Amino acid sequence: MFLHGRDLSVPLLIQTIRRLTKDKVQMASEVSSLLRNQVAERDSAKEEANILQTELDSRTRRLETKNNELQSILEKKLDRRSNDWSLKLEKYQIEQHKLRERAMELVEQNVSLQREVSSFNEKEVDNRIKMSFSEKHLEDLSKII
Repeated sequence: MFLHGRDLSVPLLIQTIRRLTKDKVQMASEVSSLLRNQVAERDSAKEEANILQTELDSRTRRLETKNNELQSILEKKLDRRSNDWSLKLEKYQIEQHKLRERAMELVEQNVSLQREVSSFNEKEVDNRIKMSFSEKHLEDLSKII
């Protein structure tokens, strides 16, 4: 024991008890203070974690909103461009159809003109034959006269 070899007088024992009690109360006060500080630190850390979580949630919502807005803008641009290309395709298809019709008309005109040329050539040949025959007939008539 820590009192071994000391005087065991009552006043000394009372003084020792008071000192030990005072030390015990002081240590209890220090432990209590340390525990209060730990609880306060824990509460502060929880509060900071809550604030950070709230901030993170807010940032996440803003990013999701921004992402949705950008996606919507891109979808609208894609739709508009798709519509533009669809209109251009339709316009070119109509133009192609008109050109094909015009080409068919030109082919028909060409065939008709070739027939006319062929007909004129035949008539020219017939006319030359007739002319030749007429010249010969005229010559024969001239000889007779």
